[in-house]
Amino acid sequence: MRPPIDMNRRFIFLTNILILACSCAYGQYRKSLHDTIFMQGDTLIIPELIFDLSYPMRPETHDSLDLVIDFLARNPNMIVEIALHTDSRGDMAMNLKMSQYHAKHVCNYLYSKLLSDSTRVTCKGYGEAQMLTKEKEIARTITKEEKEHIYRQNRRTELIVKEVK
Repeated sequence: MRPPIDMNRRFIFLTNILILACSCAYGQYRKSLHDTIFMQGDTLIIPELIFDLSYPMRPETHDSLDLVIDFLARNPNMIVEIALHTDSRGDMAMNLKMSQYHAKHVCNYLYSKLLSDSTRVTCKGYGEAQMLTKEKEIARTITKEEKEHIYRQNRRTELIVKEVK
């Protein structure tokens, strides 16, 4: 089950082969990330960022963040925000705190690699405030697998283009 798509936002899925799949008002398509002109407000979904409650980042998360570093190197005219989101399970205040904690560690990793210009990246944890699929819609799902799939979609890390100079 796919979450409803906000047709006012362009979601782009960043992958290790630099191919994007875009869901936007123009429909869905795939093309090379290198051929894409990015606009303010574009949102890239960063895959495979996995966090544990007690550990800031798993080592395998670095591969996905290295994609972000490569993306930023190819787009030096961009200012971006890394936005971390949780699902709605658990306490709302704790989810917010957890997403902010992980956002701090993501930014620290990116800053360590982008020593020349860390002002291009900010990181923010939103907790469950901006879920792609709301609880009411999740409650309509039938199987446990469907619910878990939706929760995984809500637990995401986005790169949001804030400005293109």
